[in-house]
Amino acid sequence: MAKGKKLFGVLNIVDIVIIAVVIIAVIFAAVKINSNKKQVVNSDVAKTETYIEFYVEEDGDYIVGHILEGDPVKDALQNIDIGTVVSVEYGEPKDFNADASGRMVTGHKEGYVSCKVKAKTNGKLTRSGLVINSYSYYVNKSMEIRAGNVALYARVSDLQEVPVEEKTEETNSEEVEE
Repeated sequence: MAKGKKLFGVLNIVDIVIIAVVIIAVIFAAVKINSNKKQVVNSDVAKTETYIEFYVEEDGDYIVGHILEGDPVKDALQNIDIGTVVSVEYGEPKDFNADASGRMVTGHKEGYVSCKVKAKTNGKLTRSGLVINSYSYYVNKSMEIRAGNVALYARVSDLQEVPVEEKTEETNSEEVEE
């Protein structure tokens, strides 16, 4: 081999290119691995009992009776167990349509109801929403939920911390059962 093609008498240009590619690949892999790691926070400390309420403007009246207190509530898209149903209310559906002049008016469809589902959950309630299993829920967020054996397209209508009185009542009732 000719002495002119070697750099510093030991390495040739091809060797330097290979070494540079290997170093770049190692750096890229290290950055990629470190960027995929999520910061783990001890979320048990920050969790509070919270009510999350869902509102459905209109759905078929066949859903009546299929959502019961104690049924699980799940975020269908994120596959997150949200909590447990504590109350269900049915009412008149809210159907919005344009009238002859083009104004939006509310109407009523036969065979439809509106629905409010209130669930109790454990999450971190902040000024900017509720965090459950690293996923944020906000008032007016549209989503598909599963409550009991019903799938609903609902909006989050309210987020509230469970009042201390209710927490105390549950704690006392658990102590009595023992």
